[in-house]
Amino acid sequence: MKLRARRASGRPPKIDCRVVFPKITKVIRHAATDYGYDSPLWTTKRVLAVLKDKLAIDISLSTIHRMLRGAGLSYQKP
Repeated sequence: MKLRARRASGRPPKIDCRVVFPKITKVIRHAATDYGYDSPLWTTKRVLAVLKDKLAIDISLSTIHRMLRGAGLSYQKP
């Protein structure tokens, strides 16, 4: 008796990355000072705060980090 191959089931994603990622890039194109921070540098925590406060998007830090890394963005020393 053979088992048939089928698509793995699991919990569907809460958000659609194709919708959220353009909003993240729109935010990080501006300096963090435009959103009230003292320095112009972005951190994932700052991106998260702006997304929650300004755009009402509830997303995890790890998801933001994964999206930014997937786009080829990384932490840089100023």
